Amino acid sequence: IDVVLFFILLGVYFFIPQIYRELTPDEVEKFKVIYAITAMYAVVSFPFIPINGVLTAHESFIQLKVADVLQKLIIVGAMTICLLLGYGLYALVLVNAIAGILIIGFKLWCIRHYTPQKINWRYYNKSELKEIAGYSGWVTIIALAQRCIFNLAPSILGALSGSDAIAILGIAMTLEGYCFMFANVLNGMFLPKVSRIVHDQGNLLPLMINIGRIQIYIIGLIIGGIICLGNQFITLWVGPDFDKQDFLM
Repeated sequence: IDVVLFFILLGVYFFIPQIYRELTPDEVEKFKVIYAITAMYAVVSFPFIPINGVLTAHESFIQLKVADVLQKLIIVGAMTICLLLGYGLYALVLVNAIAGILIIGFKLWCIRHYTPQKINWRYYNKSELKEIAGYSGWVTIIALAQRCIFNLAPSILGALSGSDAIAILGIAMTLEGYCFMFANVLNGMFLPKVSRIVHDQGNLLPLMINIGRIQIYIIGLIIGGIICLGNQFITLWVGPDFDKQDFLM
């Protein structure tokens, strides 16, 4: 899958001017550099997606959360240094990629030292592969359907509207991302417990109701705050240039 992803991203790179027709030549050149950095990070990091599942399965929540906090600290600290030194957009994008790779290394170190899990590169079980693919395939489709709009929208706007529309959408995407993150923050933590309940043939409904109730409280608080203080919050967050008329365009 990673090899296929590499060739798809490589093919898209050569057609960037044709896909994003509304971008200026200067914006296209900048986008090519950013795209190359992001695409290489995606190719490198893609095979390591299961490491979060390994840590969760062994209930290594402390290590997992420490890794998340470290990534945020590295990004904020490195971006602050880059901005103070006068570096531009490329450095900021590169900081995110380097921070992601460093955290992957940290998580692999945690797996090696805090879990008995080992990688068996030669393992193959056809029936098990079919069972995993049968379940994971539908989960993947659901996840893609949930995220497809916000992931494809910038490309559509880049092809039809230009960078101004992408910048405005970026604010909405960030807010939506915060809501999505807070809504799903509890899901992975209860996966081992869910597995035990299923193994013991217990009832999952009470746990699902309790988690859903907490998620509603959290999201309701965030959405209520955005509704009540949305205009003032946006002005304080991104500055007065993004006024109310910008968002109505």
